[in-house]
Amino acid sequence: MSATQQISESPQLLAALVAASTAFTLWILGQFVAVGVGFWKKSREKEKFIRSLYAEIDFNTADMAIFLAAPISYVTFRERIKENKDFVPHITDARHTHFYLKNIDSISATGREYIGDVVYFYGVLDKIRAKIDGIYRKSFTNISLEGRESAIRSLYEHAEEAKKTGEKLLQTMERKYRGYKLKRKIRSPGISKNQKAPKP
Repeated sequence: MSATQQISESPQLLAALVAASTAFTLWILGQFVAVGVGFWKKSREKEKFIRSLYAEIDFNTADMAIFLAAPISYVTFRERIKENKDFVPHITDARHTHFYLKNIDSISATGREYIGDVVYFYGVLDKIRAKIDGIYRKSFTNISLEGRESAIRSLYEHAEEAKKTGEKLLQTMERKYRGYKLKRKIRSPGISKNQKAPKP
């Protein structure tokens, strides 16, 4: 008696085979669904991260632009020092590197093409943070006027560098992730033209 005849003559065996076959098919389908859901979830997580990183870089880049739009000029800085040798310019540091440090393990999700630019951007922001910290140390008022002026000048140079790097990064991200429709937020600097310090 052939195996096919045995199966057709034994309803219990046929039912067991159909059940096993159905269970296996359902298991395979479940695996496909799980892979699909996993892929979709990973894709959504990546999009969320890219959007957050973009918004963070946009905010920091705009902050640099606002800072550079109304700087204390070196002439003004020198005059204030002459009037008061303990004068320290007020510079707000928003700790722009917090997001980067918190998410450093995920930065590779941005793509190999510009991960170096992301690291460089935040490296420059970290230099700015260190320089601002230095300006608020008591020792800052003890160095020469030329030394203080040089420290302030390098702060503005780093801010300009961060602004340019940030703008380039944002353009790259907009191009690479067209489907996300990334768009910069328009921020008002909050300073009128007549408040801006004259350039040296």
